[in-house]
Amino acid sequence: MNMMPRETLAYVHHDLKTHAEHFGSLWDRNRFHEIRRDDRAEAYAVGHVVRLLEFLPDSQRYTGRWVRVIITHVTPSGPVAPMVSIPSPLVVFSFREIGRGMEPGATRPRRAEGQA
Repeated sequence: MNMMPRETLAYVHHDLKTHAEHFGSLWDRNRFHEIRRDDRAEAYAVGHVVRLLEFLPDSQRYTGRWVRVIITHVTPSGPVAPMVSIPSPLVVFSFREIGRGMEPGATRPRRAEGQA
């Protein structure tokens, strides 16, 4: 069994806007990472729970769909391999899904032509 270290067991929750153009790959279970600005008072860490909320930037509204994930790995800004670096203030975190849903009355936005 893969257990999280004891120090990561405190419950920390982040709600994050995710533009609809990127949310589709989450909803379809084709993407398992996020690249985010590392600007949270409580920095992203293994064991944190994140709720990714589908957002329509043109109308500045949420669709009501969401995916809840738990962070399984965090790569902070800085060198990650020879000649490869994550620029500051970005962070990349990997995750596994632990839930999903749709708020009452929510509808799935239509995809633009040419989108999968």
